[in-house]
Amino acid sequence: MRWTRFRVVRLVTLLVPAVWFLYVLQVFLAKDAGLPDDDPPAARRQQAVDSMAVVRHPAYNISATMVPEGQALGSHGNVDAQKPQLQNSGVKIPDKDNGNHGLLGNVLKFPEGKSDLSDLANITYPPFIERLPPNAEGQGPKGLQQIREEWLPADKRQEFQAKWKANSFNQYASDLIPVHRDLPDVRPAQCQSKKYPTVLPRMSVIIIFHNEAWSVLLRSVHSILDRTQPDQLLEVILVDDFSDMEHLKKPLDKYFRDYPKVKVVRSEERGGLTRARLLGCQASGGEVLVFLDSHIECTKGWAEPLLAVIAADYKAVPFPAIDMISAMSLAYGAHGTSPVGGLALQTLTFIWASSDMHVIRTRPTAPDTKPSPTMPGGLFAISRRWFEELGGYDPDLKYWGGENMELSFKTWMCGGSLVVVDCSHIGHIFRSTNPITWSGSVGAANYVRVALVWMDEYKHHYLERINYNLGDYGDITDRVLLRKRLKCHSFDWYVDNIYPELRAQIVQNATYAGYVKHDVSGQCLDKMRNDQAGPQLFPCHNQGANQFWYLKDDRYLLCDSMFVRKKDSTSDGVSMHSVASDLWRYEENTKRLRHVTSDLCLQKKANEPQRLVLRTCSTSDLQRWTFQRRQPLTFL
Repeated sequence: MRWTRFRVVRLVTLLVPAVWFLYVLQVFLAKDAGLPDDDPPAARRQQAVDSMAVVRHPAYNISATMVPEGQALGSHGNVDAQKPQLQNSGVKIPDKDNGNHGLLGNVLKFPEGKSDLSDLANITYPPFIERLPPNAEGQGPKGLQQIREEWLPADKRQEFQAKWKANSFNQYASDLIPVHRDLPDVRPAQCQSKKYPTVLPRMSVIIIFHNEAWSVLLRSVHSILDRTQPDQLLEVILVDDFSDMEHLKKPLDKYFRDYPKVKVVRSEERGGLTRARLLGCQASGGEVLVFLDSHIECTKGWAEPLLAVIAADYKAVPFPAIDMISAMSLAYGAHGTSPVGGLALQTLTFIWASSDMHVIRTRPTAPDTKPSPTMPGGLFAISRRWFEELGGYDPDLKYWGGENMELSFKTWMCGGSLVVVDCSHIGHIFRSTNPITWSGSVGAANYVRVALVWMDEYKHHYLERINYNLGDYGDITDRVLLRKRLKCHSFDWYVDNIYPELRAQIVQNATYAGYVKHDVSGQCLDKMRNDQAGPQLFPCHNQGANQFWYLKDDRYLLCDSMFVRKKDSTSDGVSMHSVASDLWRYEENTKRLRHVTSDLCLQKKANEPQRLVLRTCSTSDLQRWTFQRRQPLTFL
């Protein structure tokens, strides 16, 4: 027995070093062969990277940078389960014949075949900074305050102007800020210690870009990769909506081929935001779809709160607290909690609303979340299942505009909910102008589609504001059938139960509504953008909006909830104000617009094409106006 024990001990003593030696040798050989780890450094990914290719899938007409067979995508699960499942992930919408068809159909067309990535070795990147020392200027959240055009040397100002014109933000500063920069934990204190389920659904993050600045796009993607738990992120889908800037072509392919979770989908014609997002959906495989803009930065802990909301209720659509990234300095400005989303009824566009709303008081939610009547649309999460049930986006919404209202209305009306999540913070560069252009006037047609499908009799309040110029809004049969199939509530239910505050925007008891046209000049009364400057004359555009006026039965003259009044006691001019005060009367027989408070009449100032003044009422043609009577609206 003693001899047997000795032999066993001796055998173990010999085997342990041998097994250890074989393990070390295996690891060494694997590294030398370039076999990928779960999260391999760039230097050890090359073999897998070299086999990547841009492929086009004829079934869905998409082109996408796909991970090749056998390459690991994450820290768990098999490769096939983690790859985008193109054949079965297409969102379906009802067909006129009650059949189903792919969401995009033949909206966008792509040639078959593969793109040649063999020459990427000679491709160079635009200048950018990967990372700076921790305390270096630009590495932290303060951005670069000193990069302004007027403070730059004369030979650099032209470059600054060109970059600003291309982006409507300070790309010059962005290029000097690392694409991996340090941001603090900006969540409220109660969120930082909050515990979430250990198992959450995996997400596909979908980002649409068109001619985005290199450093900003990279920073957006790295903020996701750097601040997301690997087991929660399946992939980042970058959808190129037909950019024409060279740095977004092969340089982008080369850069992100070192990141297995990042894939590129390329449209070969301009599709706009909605259609590009649909392309991204069809190339994705996550249980949850997260849509983000291409000039954002995710902060610590951004993902878990959104995923937890959906894990608890797949019909809940959460969006984060959206922080502001300065368009000038790129400083990150955080706020603790977020307001909720509202609606400007006269334009069907998103506005921020008060957090003291009916829906918040009557529909309790989990801590640190608030129900919201609408959402901004640029940053949100939705379960794939609920997105498919809702018919995805309307594929006939062109370019940009209206898609967030369509999704907001049908989420609530068809049995779901919208919530803003204060424990999730994502920064966004808010731009004063949109540098992206497209041909034609597409926004109005989008809003008309949304109004006709979802707003029932309330649609008239919007359509009146555009003088019922419906334009070519396309065929809405599929979307009407979708709503009928889903057995959605009426828009009146939405107003009663979710957004009763919307009724305050409905102008009732108005005898006159529409344009106010000056008979002599042929120009129209225009609210203009500067309320303090007051209304002026401007060429009539027949599109309503800032030329659509109400004269209420209580004698207040207003446009977009702003009231016309005499500028002050010493001035003969007029201005706009948010508070109703001055009374007006339109006299149809004389065509004068009388300021009742002062007993003066509105007149075009002689020899000045746009300026308006108040003068003693007379028979002068300068005081003659045409103000159309309001047409009956069935819901008023």
